[in-house]
Amino acid sequence: LRKGRGHDTIVILRIASATPQAFRETIMAPLDPQDSTTAVAALNMRVASRVDALLRATVEASSGHAVPEVVAPLPGDRRFNAPAWREQPYFSLLKQWYLLYSDYCRDLARLAPVPAVDRQRLEFITRQYLDAIAPTNFPATNPDVLAKAVATEGASIVQGMRNLAEDTERGRITMTDESAF
Repeated sequence: LRKGRGHDTIVILRIASATPQAFRETIMAPLDPQDSTTAVAALNMRVASRVDALLRATVEASSGHAVPEVVAPLPGDRRFNAPAWREQPYFSLLKQWYLLYSDYCRDLARLAPVPAVDRQRLEFITRQYLDAIAPTNFPATNPDVLAKAVATEGASIVQGMRNLAEDTERGRITMTDESAF
């Protein structure tokens, strides 16, 4: 405990470490169901059970078992279509931890007690942030990139670095061949 947090923090930590039932009865029961604090507490309880399931899947994977899908991508999310995201424990767990964190962040943004226009902004920036940190965006955490790098003997990485250098010179990132337009 940090200095200055007081007796309430000690009581909450004791209750939280006791049992989930004691935590719910003591912390959540007195709160108004309409209160955003209650909604966040309920969200945290839902996420905690998903974290527990994913931790169990992680332990199973370390024992050589297949990784069950605890968290699935949103419908239409094609970033994780490669078989490696399901078949290889490292990539499956990486995907699922990312998706769990993403779900949590999106849900928190929806629960923010702010005016609707601010909530829209918050949800937008949350999506941008989550898309930016996706494991599919980084060569070391993307099985498709790694497979292509091996298949091309590194030529795909060299081409990607050339593209990055050209984008840096332009001062913006391009997603298509601009000479085609």
